[in-house]
Amino acid sequence: MRSLTSSKTDYLKFLLKEYVCQAYLLIPLSALVIIFVFDLYSPLGVAAGTPYALLVFGTLWIKGKHCTYIVTAMGLALTLVGFFLSPTNVVPIDIVIINRILAVLLILTTMIMVLKTKKALDHISVLKTQTIIDPLTQCKNKLAFEKELDFEILRNKRYKRNLTIGIFNIHDFKYLTFSHGKDKGGQVIKRVCQEIQNMTRNTDLLYRIDNDKFAILFSETNLPKAKEVSTMICKDITNNKNGIQITLNAGLASLDADDNKEKLYHRAETALSISQKHDIDQVSTLPDVNVSRSPVPAILSRPRSELQSQGNAN
Repeated sequence: MRSLTSSKTDYLKFLLKEYVCQAYLLIPLSALVIIFVFDLYSPLGVAAGTPYALLVFGTLWIKGKHCTYIVTAMGLALTLVGFFLSPTNVVPIDIVIINRILAVLLILTTMIMVLKTKKALDHISVLKTQTIIDPLTQCKNKLAFEKELDFEILRNKRYKRNLTIGIFNIHDFKYLTFSHGKDKGGQVIKRVCQEIQNMTRNTDLLYRIDNDKFAILFSETNLPKAKEVSTMICKDITNNKNGIQITLNAGLASLDADDNKEKLYHRAETALSISQKHDIDQVSTLPDVNVSRSPVPAILSRPRSELQSQGNAN
């Protein structure tokens, strides 16, 4: 279900980006036509190449290289066409030729500068992404968790919505890595990450915050519902006999009115410590709550029940 929803969402985002890019491309193309008309009716076409270079520079704010190439190619073509079609009986032809050559050089130089700048910006964007993405699992890391937890707390307090944080720990992961090797340990981490993603919604945010520890921000979810989902996650991973046997413990805490990031996280960590002391596959909460099993899976009931109750309250 999650993969199907994600694929549809990603496809819609891709189409939207394509349409937006094409819409942006219409702006410089329209400007090219206007400049060309001006070039035809000017006696010299002396400055005709300069506006083309400005349009090439303007493509710096449009994503992708193809737009820069298109505007550059059309600018060069129109500069040459304008040379043959615009009137040249006022100024000597040698001056017009020099101006056209300089215009072509200016357009090409601008194109090179824009392409190099775009490449540098893309590289910076990749570096920024790498600082918040865990390279092994490709989910967000502890740095992203700390930043986004602050935002989620402020957002949920403002709109008076439920937010539950869950901390998941792989039981005896150090022993598992020592017994089976680091490669197997990496496979276990990726498997746990994939299982959790399959059991949660797109709006639930997953992070790898330590070597053997994950965090989930359950948005629009109260503590009993989050415990039900977390229990399902732990049981599902334990019952999965494909490969090495894995067991999880989890601790959960729900946002209170006077909570900040430190208080909320500390309460979830304390709940996790309680789980680790009692048993494997244990999910503990602070405060403790009892979960009554619903005939409807928690992953399906949460979005509907939580949002509907809040809509009635408003």
